[in-house]
Amino acid sequence: MTFKKYTNYPKKLEKSFYIKARDSIVNYFSDDNYLESIYEYGSVSSPGVSDIDIILVFKKDPKNILKYSFSDINKEVYELVANGNVIKMEKSTFASLNYIDKLNTNLLSGNHIEKSILSEKFIYIRELISICDWLPERIKRIEIASNNDVINISFLLCLIHSFNYSIKKVEEFTGKINNFHYLEKSLSLLRSNWYSIDEPEKQLMEASKISIEIGLRAITLISKVLMEYIPLFKTQYNFNLSKLIVPMHHSIFLNFKEQLDYDSYEHFKNNNKIIFPGIFALHFMHLAHLPTLISRRLSLKLFKKFTNPILNIENSYQNYLFIKASLISDNLTFLEKNNFKGGLIRYGFYS
Repeated sequence: MTFKKYTNYPKKLEKSFYIKARDSIVNYFSDDNYLESIYEYGSVSSPGVSDIDIILVFKKDPKNILKYSFSDINKEVYELVANGNVIKMEKSTFASLNYIDKLNTNLLSGNHIEKSILSEKFIYIRELISICDWLPERIKRIEIASNNDVINISFLLCLIHSFNYSIKKVEEFTGKINNFHYLEKSLSLLRSNWYSIDEPEKQLMEASKISIEIGLRAITLISKVLMEYIPLFKTQYNFNLSKLIVPMHHSIFLNFKEQLDYDSYEHFKNNNKIIFPGIFALHFMHLAHLPTLISRRLSLKLFKKFTNPILNIENSYQNYLFIKASLISDNLTFLEKNNFKGGLIRYGFYS
């Protein structure tokens, strides 16, 4: 029997600690001439576990990029923003943020930026694409994080919390998923009352196991919906989907079956291995063949070469995927032009 070591326990913090941290961030950048705005996204639902998620919006290219690492504010703030892992973008990208994902943003300082309003049809496709981009990655990451000999408790609590957002998106298309309400309730208690629970480490490991099972059930259910929207022409790529290996960040790799609606949950129950339906492979195949910067980077990872672009703008899924990939490519271009080491808008396969 392998005994696990547990680290990074939830801190005993009050919400006032986060208020002071926001004030420190605003004061630090108060005389900055390169920033248009500072936004926070998400919410601090569990003090001591939650990070502060920050977006810096630039109106012009900065001179001293080290200033935006947050390391010079103070140690507490630096840790709260995940060791300086702050999103950085231009004003035009922020204005189009709704095309990338639904992020609840709150202006901390600077000028308010109006975001584009999407049609119901666009929102529908955006949520499907978000599920493909994130849900397989979250499932694999939970598996790896929970199988480690050393368990980073706060990280795993945040990871499962993030995973739950993807499951809620799936439920909008498929209806309720068994055990998800139980998982939500258990995770909420662990995040908010860690030190009042009996054997919380054991309950966290159980929540991780349940998360993987719920995630794979969700994958199987949403596959049917995806097949109605993702173009199914496999032959034009001349590639066996079961041979495709998609490298995500943090040494995570996604594997697939050729069958588009393969039952990932049954496979996991019988083999204790995670493999995804072929329809998810097609999502990444389409992404890799688009005429955008991140698509070219992905094609190089998948095929060791740049592929010839393929885009059918009359297909609503491919068209929206192109819009999203173009916006993220613009963000990446801005970061690389200014020599930022990180700061890309959160995206499943790209770190």
